[in-house]
Amino acid sequence: MQFQFKGRLQSRTVESIEREIKSLVDRGFFEFTFISQDSSSFGRDLGLRDGLIDLIDMVDRVDGVQGGKSSISIPPNHNI
Repeated sequence: MQFQFKGRLQSRTVESIEREIKSLVDRGFFEFTFISQDSSSFGRDLGLRDGLIDLIDMVDRVDGVQGGKSSISIPPNHNI
């Protein structure tokens, strides 16, 4: 069985996520959970080679963020 929830992967841009995180930090949030079907492939559809690393680096640079985690990371073409 091929593990798939909703069809092809579609990533948000790192910049879009950064804007949302900064907005949430301004409202008092400081820990974030990133939920995805396949976080290890984040940004590939946008042409990013190391999208998840780019995302983690960006989150680390945002003032006020105290923690973040990815809730699921399933390698592409993983069979269950």
